[in-house]
Amino acid sequence: MASDISAILIYAVSFISLFFAFFWILTLLFEEPHLHTRQKKLKRFPKVSIIVPAYNEEDSIASTLQSLLKLDYPKYKLEIIVVANACKDKTAEIVRGFKSVRLIETPIPGKAKAQNLGLKHAKGEIVVIGDADMLVPSDALRKILPYFEDPSVGEVIPAVKVHKPGTLLEKVQRYEYILSSLIRQLMSGIGALFSVPGAFVSFRKATIQKLGGYDERTITEDLEIGTRLLRHNYKVISNFDVHIYVRVPWTLKAFHKQRIRWNRGFFEVFSKHRDIVFNPKYGIFAFLFPLFIAIPIMLTVTFSTAVFEIASAVFTYAPVVSLDDVRLILEAIIPKGPLYINTLVTVPTVIILLTGLYIYNKATKHLKERWTNPSSIFTFIFIYPMLLTLYWVMSFGAHIAKVKREWRGTMRW
Repeated sequence: MASDISAILIYAVSFISLFFAFFWILTLLFEEPHLHTRQKKLKRFPKVSIIVPAYNEEDSIASTLQSLLKLDYPKYKLEIIVVANACKDKTAEIVRGFKSVRLIETPIPGKAKAQNLGLKHAKGEIVVIGDADMLVPSDALRKILPYFEDPSVGEVIPAVKVHKPGTLLEKVQRYEYILSSLIRQLMSGIGALFSVPGAFVSFRKATIQKLGGYDERTITEDLEIGTRLLRHNYKVISNFDVHIYVRVPWTLKAFHKQRIRWNRGFFEVFSKHRDIVFNPKYGIFAFLFPLFIAIPIMLTVTFSTAVFEIASAVFTYAPVVSLDDVRLILEAIIPKGPLYINTLVTVPTVIILLTGLYIYNKATKHLKERWTNPSSIFTFIFIYPMLLTLYWVMSFGAHIAKVKREWRGTMRW
């Protein structure tokens, strides 16, 4: 019975994953000629407010502000606001050292609250929300602002890269960020981009105010506002030619907190906007939205079933005392059916792997990156997906159990 269930699950996962792989390949073929659009010349210089929410960012805030002050944009048209969000370190003191930067301090924690507070004080027509650990190229605004000549554009995001990865964990995340940037660009091309990074996100102040500001009840306010913009018929655009560099967790403890928060935030957003699912009113987004939660769930169930069968086989045939016993265990662990090496499993697996490598290779070329460090490549391809699946399980459990949520964003340069 267990074998039959695992067979159905594995075949279902293979089919859906294969469908997803072909979907991205076809999307890439159609959208690749448009990935790097011809840069439009900025016709006017609107007032721009850059809001940087910061929680205990004394190690990175200075570098971030220095890069923002180097932006190639008229200084009288630009204001930089740092919202020191319940900081307990020297973040506010460091910001005061930048005379042209406005500091707002609040004892109330929460990134969405900090962003809404910044919005109230922002004087710009265009608002940019930035991370306190980012580095911004000087031409970022000149490349992003022309998109807002189209009144249907609600938000514009850049490509996000990892700044100077050192540890294996950072190097693996570098590959993830490269691939994610290409996927977001493709989703932008087909009008289905909702998953936006928090680094240097641009929008019209009037548009976000019209929608009621950031949702302070969710811990992934950037994901929620992207989803809300789409359902109100605004375009969320990705500019593949603006590269923002950020720091990522370099310890498992920091990584753990980040991924639990991200995943729990997705569950919250999915629950809030579940009426979008398969609703033709929202076009292709209505069909992509549920896939981002369906595949991890199916993989989780499949991995759990495989572990159960392996454990059952070990307990059935242990202790191992000879090579014949080893053979019997292997035959039990790889039963004829779900885990048996046959074309129904191996062919989709190979196709999915090759498709993933092809898409990633395209991402490195378009983002002017390179394949480096074989150990991190191996980890990214064969181990990292299982780790991410594990975090989906833990996040779902925390979401169901209503474990206390928190936003924390400390990074070191």
